[in-house]
Amino acid sequence: MVFESESAAKSFYDDDARRVGFQTWVLSSRKSDRDGSVISCGVGYRGGSENRSKGHERCSAMVLLKKEKLGTWVIRRFSRVFFDLLGFQMMLNLDLV
Repeated sequence: MVFESESAAKSFYDDDARRVGFQTWVLSSRKSDRDGSVISCGVGYRGGSENRSKGHERCSAMVLLKKEKLGTWVIRRFSRVFFDLLGFQMMLNLDLV
């Protein structure tokens, strides 16, 4: 799936994550040594809070975005599996056509 900007790709993932009940945050990003622009970004489940159950902390839902030479952003890695508050495994319903 191709996006025109990093924010468009992140919004797409955030909207679906919010719909199924969890928030996301940027797990990691990498900047170009040449001009300082972001060239890759990993977005995933926001966990680790004291108020969250241990089962929810093992959530592996994430998306890795990579900037192509033409300036577009492409999903390079995607895990749609996450665990709800009770530890039940669920899947995001993103359409990656």
